[in-house]
Amino acid sequence: MRMFYTRLTALIACWFWPLHLNAADRPANQLAIGDKAQPSAVEIIVPTAQLQNLNYKTKSEVLALRSTLVNEQPQLLAQEYLPSDDVFGRIEDGKPWWGLQGEAFWGTGKRSIEGDSEESRFFLNPFILVGANTYAYNIWDKDKITEADLADAAFPYNWKPTSVRLWPAQSKGEVVYGVSEYNQQLEKLHDKLKEQKIIPQFGLVAYNARDFGYHWLWVEPESSSNIECLTDPKGATEIEQFIHCGNSCGYPGGCNNMSKAIAALDQIKYKALPAVASVQLWKNKPKSIHDQPDMTFVIRLQ
Repeated sequence: MRMFYTRLTALIACWFWPLHLNAADRPANQLAIGDKAQPSAVEIIVPTAQLQNLNYKTKSEVLALRSTLVNEQPQLLAQEYLPSDDVFGRIEDGKPWWGLQGEAFWGTGKRSIEGDSEESRFFLNPFILVGANTYAYNIWDKDKITEADLADAAFPYNWKPTSVRLWPAQSKGEVVYGVSEYNQQLEKLHDKLKEQKIIPQFGLVAYNARDFGYHWLWVEPESSSNIECLTDPKGATEIEQFIHCGNSCGYPGGCNNMSKAIAALDQIKYKALPAVASVQLWKNKPKSIHDQPDMTFVIRLQ
């Protein structure tokens, strides 16, 4: 019964929010961490959500779905959750989304929307505050892809998160990705790859952090290992990622997808496995990278 009311609250928040406040007046979402942490919330293990096909759903539908997933972890919330208009306000009703199969096999065009929506990896896992976006665009030889491949739910499209944990009192979170297993799967299917090599490059997807009020990040090198930021940023990077309807998919009328490209977030690689990227997050622009972060979110590649 408690879950029913939680989900009902999420739906009402998404559907009726514009009736009583302007988007600019929304309070920023806040996690119950640090001095706001609940005494019982020592370690929170968050289940990873299944990927979904979001094609043609309304904006209200997808935001209600996200809100439901957020509200399933009430011990992590310092206040009512309302999806950030800055991050999600430009989602358009009834549009397709880039698909995993489209991204992997078909590239831009009419087949770009096929498969589960690739953005659902992050959009439906809101507590992966900073996720790893595998370099997986158009790496497969489409002429060698079979119907069995298309029907295989375990096909290696991207790195998969194996666990998500948060330690509220410590203002710390962590996601673990099974990169070695992914690479082993690529090796088994190497004859279907366009290039016979493993690509260690990845990007950071941090709009979930932005949705919870964190606007700046820095990959802290001393507490990271086997990670190289290819752009060598000299300071914290502003998180300006959002979801909108754009034309990158090449599908008529465009697709909902993430934007914008940010070199400091998009160009990172691991040098060996296991690897650790320790991401420091701030709500406001820090004076320097030595300022105490508001939260640390760790990405472990195993």
